Amino acid sequence: MADAPPLEEFSWANARIIERINVCLSFVSLVACVLVLCAYRGLREIRSFAFRLVAWMALSDALLAAVNLLGDPANPDTWIGGSPVLCSVQA
Repeated sequence: MADAPPLEEFSWANARIIERINVCLSFVSLVACVLVLCAYRGLREIRSFAFRLVAWMALSDALLAAVNLLGDPANPDTWIGGSPVLCSVQA
C-alpha cells in the first residue's frame, strides 16, 4: 500500500474538490432521508418499532446532511462564505 502524500502536497484545490464532493453527497443523503421520513409518515401499515428507529436515524442523518451542505464555513473562499457563527452551527 502506498503511503499518503505529505500534508505539504495537499493543496487548496484538493480541499475544494473534497468540499464539493461532500456537498453533493450530503444533498443526495438529504433527499434519501426525506424519502424515508415521507414513507414513515405516509404509510401507516409499516409503522413498527423497527421502522420507527429507522425514521429517527433518517432524521438524525438529515440534520447532519443539512449541516454538511454548508461546506467548510471556516474557510472564507467556500461557496457559502466563512463565518465563526456558521462554523459553530456546523459543529
